[in-house]
Order: sequence, then C-alpha cells, then structure tokens
Amino acid sequence: MRTINIIISVVFLSLFICCNSNNCDKKYFNGDIQYFEENSTTTKVVKSKILTLNGNNTGMIAVYDSLLICWSPSYQNHFFKIFNVDTGEEIGTFCNKGRGDNEVISVGCIMQLFKKGNDIMTLLYASNEGKLFLWNISQSIEKGTTVYDAIVPYNNDRIFFEFYQSDDILFAYKPAEYLNANEAATPYYEKRTISTNKLIQDYPIYKTKSVQNNNVNERNSVNFFFIHGMQ
Repeated sequence: MRTINIIISVVFLSLFICCNSNNCDKKYFNGDIQYFEENSTTTKVVKSKILTLNGNNTGMIAVYDSLLICWSPSYQNHFFKIFNVDTGEEIGTFCNKGRGDNEVISVGCIMQLFKKGNDIMTLLYASNEGKLFLWNISQSIEKGTTVYDAIVPYNNDRIFFEFYQSDDILFAYKPAEYLNANEAATPYYEKRTISTNKLIQDYPIYKTKSVQNNNVNERNSVNFFFIHGMQ
C-alpha cells in the first residue's frame, strides 16, 4: 500500500511540474515550446583527428567542406584567414581592415555559410560603415583577393546573427536592449529586405515588448538577464 501511495504521489508531482512549466511558457513566450527527448535523437559516432594549422590561427572558426575560416579582430590588417582542413596549409587572408571602399573598421564573425550557384558565400555586417557585404569566399580563394558580390548600404542598429534567406531577404536576431535601470526591451527576430532595408515582419519571442526587474541594472548584463533571469 505504501508503494502504491508513493507511485501516485510521484505521478501527481510530475503532472504538477509539467503543468506549471507549461503555464510559465504560455505566460512569457509566444508559441509552444517543443521539448525533445534525448534518447529519441539519432546519434552517429565520428572519429576525430588532430590537425596542425601552418599559420597564425586564432579567434572564432567556421568550417565548410575542406575550408576552415578563422575570424579574429586581433589580426593586423584583415579579419579572416582561411586554411585547408585536409593539409593544414594557409590559403590566404581576406576582408581587409581600413576606411577604403572595400574595407571595414570592424566586422563580426561568420554566422552562416551557404552556396549560391557553385560558390561558397557568407553575409557580413559592418555596423560602423552601415553596410552589408556579400562575401564570395570561393572567388576570393581563386583570385587570391577579397571578392564581394555586393556591398549594400544597411543602417540597422543592434543587428546580430544575420542569416541570408534569398536574394533579397535577411533574417536577423535583435538582442535585448537596455532601456533604463529597471527595464529592458525583450529580444526578437525580424525579416527584412536586403536591398532597401525594409521591415517585412517581426517575430517576437516574448509576449511583452519589455520587462521590468531590479536585476536589469547594467547595460552589459541585459542579455545575461534574459538567459538566466527569466528561468
């Protein structure tokens, strides 16, 4: 009898936790939160190997087929170095620093690599210049110099994690924004045109546009608050 009572208690406790969690989800977030069982995913065993890169490599990396692309603001005259994953040899340096027509003061790391025709591409956003750079990585490697298929004027504050969707569609993440000592705007996603920087649609993550909390007290801690404070 005692065992049965324990089982019933555990079942009711589990149901309470699930219901409480769902209520919290509906209270704060738009849409349904999907949970995935770890044991339901397909796993694949892969073998790794140690590769020595022959050249100055540091910072954030992105890999596509046989290419390993390093991004670092600490490079002296450029932002990216490309290596051959199979041989470890340095292929070249790209995306020059500067104030020239095809140069940038700063640019973020690679968020997405995609194919356009037969070429490997990525989209880079230079906030200081207010421009989007469509970097043709394949042509850059072939010609030994940085090749941009397009450079588009694009002034958009607080744009992060930009994703190229089509010839004229950009999907981007807008992080939380500090409003005052006790309030911050909630993060969201948005879809925009590339050529005209026109907003097509917002995709709010949270039900409210801003939250008030005493923990939102420093500009640098706003996004940390949304990761931990909303849990």
